[in-house]
Amino acid sequence: VVAKAGQNAWNQALDKIQVEGGTEDDKTVFYTSLYRCFERPVCISEDGRYYSAYDGKIHEDGGRPFYVDDWIWDTYRATHPLRALIDAEREGDIVNSFLLMAEQMGTNWMPTFPEVTGDSRRMNSNHGVATVIDAYRKGVRGFDLAKAYEACRKLLEDNIDKLHAIAEALIEKETLDGDELQEILGDGEFNVTRKGLPPEDDDNDDTSTPLVTTIEEPAEIKVMRPENQETAVKNPQPEYNSVTND
Repeated sequence: VVAKAGQNAWNQALDKIQVEGGTEDDKTVFYTSLYRCFERPVCISEDGRYYSAYDGKIHEDGGRPFYVDDWIWDTYRATHPLRALIDAEREGDIVNSFLLMAEQMGTNWMPTFPEVTGDSRRMNSNHGVATVIDAYRKGVRGFDLAKAYEACRKLLEDNIDKLHAIAEALIEKETLDGDELQEILGDGEFNVTRKGLPPEDDDNDDTSTPLVTTIEEPAEIKVMRPENQETAVKNPQPEYNSVTND
């Protein structure tokens, strides 16, 4: 009975997309890839409750699943946009989970790398920002856009002086090493050098993180302002160019 229920659930999920043409091998590759899109994030709600590592407490889920373990630095490119098209309700629940994490952390910052154990903030920039606005533009409405905007904006505003200092240093030097970045950042929660990696790690790409943050996110947040969305959805405009400010 359990095996049959699992099979039916998977068939229902994979049947959201019907393909025609190609070989059986082509279909196997396609549906295997689609299957892997459902690997993350993970719903940890059970019997109407879940434990959140974001504040160390047990919460009532209010009948809505709580998702974690979303490696947004990968999934924002294709998995989230696809889910917004084929399963808008689930995508709304996932974005709503991001907002709950932001509240539970106490900073009200959009999570960067929301794992089961909490937000490790060890990936470049914050692709949750792109995930939110892309979902909204695709018609997903299962979350509070105003709250999402505040969580995305607050992360930048709380650290704007550091971001400006990084941008100025990059203009002057073109590149920064880990020690130079750490001198600007100091101690605190805003750590763009991938928490957990030793400072001497040669593979730690320090410069790309603030560069993406200072250029990409302000543009995305500008587009995401709630008051802009009703008009934007009805009359899509070309993407904002953060270099020319057009």
